[in-house]
Amino acid sequence: MRGSGIDNNFFSKTAADAIAFGRRLDGLDIGWFEDIVPPGDAGMVAEIRAAIETPVAMGDEQGGSYHPEALLRAEAVDVLRVDATTNGGITRLRPIVARAIAAGVRVAPHMFPHVHSQVLCRLRADTKPPSNGASRARACTRWTTASSSRSSATG
Repeated sequence: MRGSGIDNNFFSKTAADAIAFGRRLDGLDIGWFEDIVPPGDAGMVAEIRAAIETPVAMGDEQGGSYHPEALLRAEAVDVLRVDATTNGGITRLRPIVARAIAAGVRVAPHMFPHVHSQVLCRLRADTKPPSNGASRARACTRWTTASSSRSSATG
């Protein structure tokens, strides 16, 4: 696993801006680059992911389950960030996490590690955060057998 994650807090508004900054992160052993651009455009996130080496993490920043599903369909993320409080509760997380696992995409909780570590463990998701301690709760980490070439190289 790589080092700490970087949260861009939606500072970049275009793919070009995000790619320019993301390329400056490449080679720095960053765990992931998250919240790169405002949510809602999975195609733009996929464009950014294709242009940088640093793993891309998004998914928890927009209410509902449609955003994480769109990111998975577009193959836009290396790490799917989820939050039961914004992505439709445990009921909606179940199919989202199952799709991520099937696609070889790692899953990481957004907030409330004491809740998400239990939920994601039960859903058999890889919940290992970057080494910055984003999830200090005793998380159940389960490395899935599914893996993409990109996540195998970075995870």
